[in-house]
Order: sequence, then structure tokens, then C-alpha cells
Amino acid sequence: QAAERAAKQQEAADERKEEQLAAAAKREEAEAAAGEKRAAAEARQAEALKAAVLAKAASQAKHAQAVEQEARQQEAAAARKEEQLAAAAKSQEAEAAAGEKRAAAEVRQAEAA
Repeated sequence: QAAERAAKQQEAADERKEEQLAAAAKREEAEAAAGEKRAAAEARQAEALKAAVLAKAASQAKHAQAVEQEARQQEAAAARKEEQLAAAAKSQEAEAAAGEKRAAAEVRQAEAA
């Protein structure tokens, strides 16, 4: 009878130990799953951040290109304007020189008459 009681106690102790081990395994599994979930969330967050940074960089590069193109266009327009003004000045100089020549010719003609 004592041996039977000892066997029952041992069996109960073994069952408790088994339950404890099962509970510990379950906890570890749950912790591992939670850890995986956290890691996945962090990975998604990192990907989203990376995408946002890349999008911002692309936007800034596009803006810089647009500014550069605008500057080139303005520079070209200024150069054309400068050429037009130079041509107009040359034309006026030529007209003035022609006018002076005519006036001188008229003066000579008047003096000769």
C-alpha cells in the first residue's frame, strides 16, 4: 500500500512536471511568435521609412533638375536679350554714321554750290 501511494505521488509529481514543461513551452512559443510579429512590424516600418526617404530624395532631385533647367533657360534668354541689344546698338551706330556721312556730303555740296 505504501508502495502504491508512493507510485501515485510520483505519477502526480510527473504529471505536474509535464504540465509545467508544457506551460513553459507554450509561453516560449507565444514569446517567439510575439517576437516574430514585432520583428515583422519593425521590418515593415523600416521598409516604409526607406521608401519615404527614397521618394523624398527623388522629389528633391527632380526639384533640383527643374531649378537647374529654369536657370539655364533664364541664362539663355538673357544671352539672347544681350545679343538683341548689341545688334540694336550696332544698327543705331550704323544709322548714326550714315546720317553723319549724309550730313557731311550735304555740307560739302552746299559749300560747293
